[in-house]
Amino acid sequence: MTKLTPLVLVLCSFSVSAMTNDCKIAVQMFNETGTLISQATEAAKGKSAAKLSQSKITAQQFNSWLQRSFSPRMSQALDKYSNYQSISSESPIFLGNVLLLETNNYVDALKNYMSSRDDQQIQILKEVMARINTTYSTLKKDCEG
Repeated sequence: MTKLTPLVLVLCSFSVSAMTNDCKIAVQMFNETGTLISQATEAAKGKSAAKLSQSKITAQQFNSWLQRSFSPRMSQALDKYSNYQSISSESPIFLGNVLLLETNNYVDALKNYMSSRDDQQIQILKEVMARINTTYSTLKKDCEG
C-alpha cells in the first residue's frame, strides 16, 4: 500500500498542474472572445448610441468593419487555438472553444440585426449572451475550485 502512495501523489499533482495550464488557456480564450464581442457591439452601436436600437450605423458600415477588423481577428484566434479543436470536453479549454463558437453566433446575429433591424435578432443576441454567461460561470467554477 505504501508503494502506491507516491505514485498517486505524482498523478494528482500532474492533474492539478495540467488543469491550471488548461485554465490559463481557457481564461485567455474567454478574454479574447470578450474583447471581440465588445468591439463588435461598439462597431454596431457607434459612439453616439446608448443602445443598439438607437444606432445610426448602416449595415454596409458594419459589414465593412466585419471584413476589415473582426474577420482577421477571429481568424487569428481560431489559428492560435487550432491545436485544441479536438480536446476533451472535460478540459476547461473545451469551454474556450464553446466561447469561440458563441462569439461567431453573436456576431452573426448582430450582422442580421444590422441588415434587418428586426427585434427578433435582439432576442437572439440576448440568448447568445446568456449562453456565454453560463459558459463563463462554468469556467470560473471549474478553474477556481
